[in-house]
Amino acid sequence: MELDHLQKIAADASALLLFRGHANRTWRLDSTFVRSVKARLLDMDPAEGFAPHLWNSGDLNATLSSLLLLKFGSLVGPSAELQSLAAQEEGVDPWFELMKRYQQYPSEDELPLKGTNLIDWSRSYDVALYFANQNRQGAGAIFICDATATGKTLQTVPVAEILAKIRKQVMQGRPNGNPLLFSPRRQIAYKRAKNQQAGLLCTDGSET
Repeated sequence: MELDHLQKIAADASALLLFRGHANRTWRLDSTFVRSVKARLLDMDPAEGFAPHLWNSGDLNATLSSLLLLKFGSLVGPSAELQSLAAQEEGVDPWFELMKRYQQYPSEDELPLKGTNLIDWSRSYDVALYFANQNRQGAGAIFICDATATGKTLQTVPVAEILAKIRKQVMQGRPNGNPLLFSPRRQIAYKRAKNQQAGLLCTDGSET
């Protein structure tokens, strides 16, 4: 099988492959939050790309960033339970855990703009194949990322500080930078994430 061969080559090269499956090959590597903004606010098909004049404008970046900050800051935040757990266990990031919880259990996200700025990847291509074939109509797709190509990905700055930096850049009219690929040192083990052999989570401000 090609994926077996590819994984063997990656292992020989000390590369760490991450996989993501889409049941429709036309779907973009957008976060659930960006797809929600497209559908609810811009009356777009979530699989549709932004028009070039919009994609190349600073307004789009600022709008998506502001909406994300509105959701994760003004409208929702880590529960007292998460805050307490983070205080007791060094390395647990309550904001990251809140976002991860919404990502893994979307039914708990009750706000109109659904989702987070995270994109799930799996260390198992079997998991990616499952999602690529689940309710598939037509051609699906498997995305593959070499995590080692990004350099160090262990999170060193809490998500709260990352959000604060984004807020400062937005207020100054500056773009908030490229997508981040990172993994906190310690995480709460959710059953669904374990079953899916979750890998790194890629944050994005807009379509990739």
